[in-house]
Order: sequence, then structure tokens, then C-alpha cells
Amino acid sequence: MQQRQTMVRQTIFFVGALFFVVSLLYKIRGAASATSDFTAFWAAGRALNSGLDPYQPHQSLGILIPGGTSPFPFLSPIFLAELMAPLGAMPFHMAKILWLLLSIGMAAVVLVLLLRWSGIPPRWKPIVLGASAMLSFNPTPFSLANGQTDWVVLLAIVISWHLLRERRDFWAGVVLCCGAVNPQLVVGFGLYYVLHAVVRRDWRVVAGMTVGLAALFCATLPYWKYDLEWVTAVLPKAQLNALLEQPGQLTDIRVLTTFLPGTAPVLAAALDAFVVALGLVTWWLVERETAGSLPALGIATAVTLLISTFAFNQDYLLLVLLIPVAVDLWQRSAGSPPWCLLLGGAAVMMSGVTGFVIPARHLLFEVVAPLVLIVMVLSQMSVMQRRIAVLSIVVYLIVALGGFVGFVVVLRSNVLQALLVVLAMLSVEVALAWEIIIRRAAGPVAAQR
Repeated sequence: MQQRQTMVRQTIFFVGALFFVVSLLYKIRGAASATSDFTAFWAAGRALNSGLDPYQPHQSLGILIPGGTSPFPFLSPIFLAELMAPLGAMPFHMAKILWLLLSIGMAAVVLVLLLRWSGIPPRWKPIVLGASAMLSFNPTPFSLANGQTDWVVLLAIVISWHLLRERRDFWAGVVLCCGAVNPQLVVGFGLYYVLHAVVRRDWRVVAGMTVGLAALFCATLPYWKYDLEWVTAVLPKAQLNALLEQPGQLTDIRVLTTFLPGTAPVLAAALDAFVVALGLVTWWLVERETAGSLPALGIATAVTLLISTFAFNQDYLLLVLLIPVAVDLWQRSAGSPPWCLLLGGAAVMMSGVTGFVIPARHLLFEVVAPLVLIVMVLSQMSVMQRRIAVLSIVVYLIVALGGFVGFVVVLRSNVLQALLVVLAMLSVEVALAWEIIIRRAAGPVAAQR
């Protein structure tokens, strides 16, 4: 009987893993084909190699792209074009496949470090579960299939945070600057690093960030005119278009502009001020005992995404940083109200809701993926652990799948979708702040990893 139960549990686990492998292969089946995002990056690198301005469509459109695809306007800092210059020297299909392989490699490094922070032994089953959790999250296959650069940002954040936890503050600051290919996605982490330096009176991490930014500036000196063009023309136009013309934006300013256009800037500024203030207070409380703790990582992630004025589906890839945060909180306060709030907020975002309005052909994966992941986790739990997990799973199903069906399938509204994501991010930050403040009142938080 015992052997049969073990065999059933192993079969469930392997079938679930196979589901995610097949799903990933299906989503990246056209890995070498032209997609608007990677096409823009590749064309920008090729433009630099050809002495053209990557920010001028009438120049970059002259670059030959297979299939006659027009490159999406290049909106990133010029050092991303420099990073893409070697790929721009390659044929398009070869460059796209190489970038996919590099992205998978970056994802593997990220997963290993996240599992290590979670205190999970580096065995094959936890690795498979961690990979499945990442693949069940819409931005992961989306970013891989479309050749996004968010993996560079995520890798820079994870390695930088790892260096901070190892007390190598200077190099942590340097490495964080590598994530500036999408500068809006490292702001919250930069704020935390500054507070870390102030509280500990150790300015190495600030010195590292200064050196890193100086290195990026020096690297772009040959293209200083493009730096100026990005700051004065490209960035302001991109921000304006994000508010008026791009419904896929998942930001608080986008939501407020839709419902309250007259007062949106003031309200968004007030909300961002609250988010930053709450983050600074909770960082200060936890930083006095532990540097680079997991709750601080979760709050930095929430702050970054909440104050961003330019964020699409793929940018929410940063939410995989909540995996070790959730594991840590589960181990310390299973079933408590903060845990339920955090799980509920994260569940909304990790079940496809952060995607653009999902086409009908993708609904099966978006709804089934979290269910498969839950069954895989339950198959590896003991009877007592399964009982403890019931409350959290109920919260997950009600909030995640209920929100998904209600807002994406029935209403199919980008604005309500964005509103749901913003509220979920707020719930994550409030839950972590609540947990830290309550534990601070009850005793030291030195036990936080």
C-alpha cells in the first residue's frame, strides 16, 4: 500500500513536470521567428554597427529584417544597444536563438539562488518544483518567447542581492547597475541600498553604485548624442505614450489616468510617496538586525513595481523574487493573516492576470498551470503538511482563479486588469510590512534570513 501511494505521488509529480516542459516548448516553438521586442533590440545593435541612429525609425527601418517585419521603436538606454551590438552583427535567426539560450541560462542561475535563499536543499525535486513555479508565471514563457531583456535585470538584481548578503557591498552596488538596461526596474532596490548604507554607516554599496553608473556613462561616451536624445526626446515621449496610447501598461498612473484624468498625477504621486515611506520604515526596522533579508527583498520588489511609470507584462518577471519570500514567511507564520494576504496578492499576479488580455487559445494554460503546480506540491507533502496547506490553497484558488475569470475572461478589461495588479502589489507590501512591524513589537527579527 505504501509503495503504491509512493508510485502514485511520483507519477503525479512527473506528469506535472512534463506538462510545464511541453507548455514551454509550445510557447517558444517559434523561437527563431521575428518578434517586435527582440527585433527592436537586434535592430538597435545593428544600427550602431552601421553608424545609424537606433532611435530614428526612418534610419533603423532601413535595416533588413527577415519576413519584412518592422522593428518596434527602440526606447531603452543606449547601453542596451551596445550590449546588443554583437548580436546585431549576426544573422537575425541565429541571434534570436542565441539570446533564447542565454536567457534560459540566466533563468537557471536565478532559480538556483532563489532556492538557496529559501533554505531548500539543491535536490532535483525542489529544482523541478521551482522551475515549474516560474514556468506557471505568465511573464516567464512570454519573456523567453519574445526575446525580452528583463532576464538581464533579474539576474543583476539576484546576483547583487546575493553579494549584499555575503557582505560584499561594493560589488553588490556595481552589479545592480547592470540592471539599468531597464532603469525603472531597479529603483526600489537602489533605494534600499542607500538606506542600508545610512543605517549601517557603511557606504561601500553607494560607492559601488557610483562606480557602476560611472562605468555605464563612460561606455556610452562614443554615443553621447544618443544619450542626450534618449533623455530629452525618447524617454518623455515614451512616458506620454504609456499613459495615452498603450493599454497594456500595468502601473498605478495608468489606472488613475483612466478613472481620474484631472488629478491622476497628484494622486499617483501621493500613492507612490506612501509606498516609498512604508518601504523605508519597514526596511529601517529589519535592517538594524539583518542585511539583505528576504522580507526586505519582497518589499523592494513591491516598491519597484508600484512606483514604476512604465511596466508591461514582461517587467513583472521580477515577481519570481517573491518565491523565497513566500517560502520564508510560510515557514515562520503558516496560516497567519499576513501570510494569507501575501499569498492572495501574489496569487493574483502569478496566474496570468499580469498578462495582456489573454487570447482564448491561451486560457487553458493560464487557468490550468497554477492548479497543476498545486497538485505537484501536494503530492510531495505529508498528511499533516497538506492539512496546514489547505487554508492557503483555498485563498489561492478563490483569489487567483476567481480574479482571473472575473476580470480577464468575463470583463476582458485592460484597465481593471491593471487595477487588480496594483491592488495585489499593495497587498504584498502591506502584508510584509505588517509581518515585520508585528514581529518587531513582539521581539527581535534577527531570525529573518
